[in-house]
Formats: sequence, structure tokens, C-alpha cells
Amino acid sequence: MSRVILTGTAAGLPVLDRMNASWVLQYKEHTFLFDAGEGVSRSLLSSKIDPHDIEKIFISHTHPDHISGLPVLLQMMFMTDRRSPLEIYLPASNLPIIERFLLGVYLIPEKMTYSYTLMPIRDNPVFKTEGIEINVFPNGHLDLVAPLARQNGVGAESYGFDIKINGKRVIYTSDFQRTDDIEKYVTTADLLIVECSHAGFEEILEFLQSRKIGRTVLNHILPQQQKEAEALPILAQKYGVENVSVAADGMIFEI
Repeated sequence: MSRVILTGTAAGLPVLDRMNASWVLQYKEHTFLFDAGEGVSRSLLSSKIDPHDIEKIFISHTHPDHISGLPVLLQMMFMTDRRSPLEIYLPASNLPIIERFLLGVYLIPEKMTYSYTLMPIRDNPVFKTEGIEINVFPNGHLDLVAPLARQNGVGAESYGFDIKINGKRVIYTSDFQRTDDIEKYVTTADLLIVECSHAGFEEILEFLQSRKIGRTVLNHILPQQQKEAEALPILAQKYGVENVSVAADGMIFEI
């Protein structure tokens, strides 16, 4: 049995009742963190997840709401005397920038109580061990900004995650522009964590009609989507979609 714990379900705009993007996967003795938006350290404490148990962190892309909580999390691990090594996977093109940033906020490897290593996301599987395999797929989220980003020496990689766990499948889309961007990658899943701040609820529900998804969680919520969220049961019925809910910080799903 494995568990998914949602620790940050807000979109890019900070709000009072949600932290920015993050969630935790627990499988046997393994604990993995996906994305590390603002407030992730507080959310881990609220969910009674020991940060020392996190052995790997996977960052989908380097927008602030997906990575801004990382420095404080690393600092908390240091201040609580973590000793076990930590691997942080992130888009390869921005790895040197993030490495310099962490040095710039004095998370200097030589002074830490533990070693952390930045790992480039390149080939699939990104990580594999007994019973679990973590793969990525491009989600098109940064395609529009890519030319300007590259002019400024910044990469434009953005990924979703396709996770296989003992015959089960969890898909986390992270951010995307249109459902067309993820169409060929999201076909079946036991649990789908899908963002809805860019595509919107109705586009997502229409997309789900032709998919074999056990349970869907609409994630990455904007404040102005609250009324739409409250109307989800009616919208889901309209599109004939079952087992769909709106994400909230602290939600737990057994896989």
C-alpha cells in the first residue's frame, strides 16, 4: 500500500488556505516529495511528515510556486541535524542556475550536516527501484515563454510525472497550457492529479470523458475558481465523469 498526501494545492497566487504546489508519495520505506512551492515545510509539519524521511525531491519546473519552498526546506533539514543524503531532481537546463542560487543563500554543501545532490532530469525512468518507477513527460507549460527564456540563458523544460507503483499508476500533470499538450501521455491512471488553473474545470472534465481514470483530483486552484469548484458535482454530472474532486491541502489518497 502507498499513500499520496497533498501538501500544496494553490496555483501561482499565494492564498490563505492553500500552500503552493507540492505533494508527497509514501511507498513502503520510501518518501518522495514532488515540487516544493512556498509553504512546503509548514505543510509537511502539519501533515506530520518528517522531512528527514524524504529521500528524493522531484521538481517539475522552476516557476516560483513549484520551487520557492526548497531553500527553507533544506535549511530546516540542516537545523534539525539531518544526516542522510538527499537527491533533488530538476530540469537539466536550469540545474546550474539553481545550484548557484542555493549557494547564494548559503546552503553551502561543506557546511551542511547532510549531503544534497542536484540531479538532472534526462532519460526515463528518472528513478526506479523495487516496485516503483518514476517517469516524466513534457507538458508544454513553458513553450510560449521558451524563446525569451533562452535569450536570457534560461531553460524552458517542464514535466509531468508518470509513476508506476506495484501495478498501480499515479499521474501528476503539473502545469500545462492546453489538454492537447498532455493528451498522449494521460490515458489511464488509478489516480490523476491534474492542474486546472490554465485549462479550466470544464476543459478538464471534457478531456476526462475519453480516459480510463480511477480517481481524479483537480489541483492548482486559483481563488477565482472557487465558485466553479463548488459547482463541480453538477459539472461532473454534465460531462458524465465520476470520482472527481477538488484538491485541498492535507488530502490523503491510498493507492
